[in-house]
Amino acid sequence: MYTVLVISCHPDDVEIACAGTLLKCKERGDRVVVCHLCSGDKGHEIIMPKELAEMRAKEAVNGGSLGGFEVMHGGFDDLEIYDNNKESRDKVVNIIRKVNPDFIITHDPEDYMPDHNAVSSYLSALLYRGRRCSKTGTDLLYGYPLRCKLQSYRVCGCDRAY
Repeated sequence: MYTVLVISCHPDDVEIACAGTLLKCKERGDRVVVCHLCSGDKGHEIIMPKELAEMRAKEAVNGGSLGGFEVMHGGFDDLEIYDNNKESRDKVVNIIRKVNPDFIITHDPEDYMPDHNAVSSYLSALLYRGRRCSKTGTDLLYGYPLRCKLQSYRVCGCDRAY
């Protein structure tokens, strides 16, 4: 059994990109933790940000419960995740330490959205700098949201590839 951590920017990124993969992990007996760093509060032209953030948080929890996933929220609003943002980087470090995953799934480093790229960049930098996330190391999987393809990327000298 593994602990799988998915770190994404917005509620629905994970559900669109890799829900099937996560369901397979659950079938195998894995613990699956999904963390949405941002609230998704700026994703609508009519619904006001506060109402939209509350709506998307509920949807994320409901979706997670359907799959048997633990759901965490990072506490940031949209556009608050960007390169060189110490507060969000520190939050990601604390989430990784709390969950202690065997592998992490996140956004493709060449995604079309800047905040997705920032999250991917944080994880690459954190894991490559030797900050081991578990006793055996942590593998990082980059997701390709629109193409639903995963690319394995080894980090921390781990001897497993997914």
